[in-house]
Amino acid sequence: MTEQEKNLARLAAWDKYQTTRTELLACKSRLTSWRDGLSALAQKMLCNLIEVAEMDASAIPTPTEFTVAVREFKMAEAKYTDAVQEARRWKWPIVKEDEPERLCR
Repeated sequence: MTEQEKNLARLAAWDKYQTTRTELLACKSRLTSWRDGLSALAQKMLCNLIEVAEMDASAIPTPTEFTVAVREFKMAEAKYTDAVQEARRWKWPIVKEDEPERLCR
């Protein structure tokens, strides 16, 4: 492998890391929005049923939506984990906050 090929591979690893990080965060955001809505609904149901409104149903994804979102998240997490490992092999600095375990919380 020539020096130029090494540099291109190193840059490709960083690009893959950045791209997969963005994809993972988008998938996480989708699930988080449901989590927040469902948490609020659950709190209302536990504390005071009078507070529950028809609009709260918008927080509930269909089983198909949920299944697709979870599947996409798992695939994005696997790709991101691979990209982090590849970036590390090329000595790119990955901060602790970007570790897959932390980023997925």
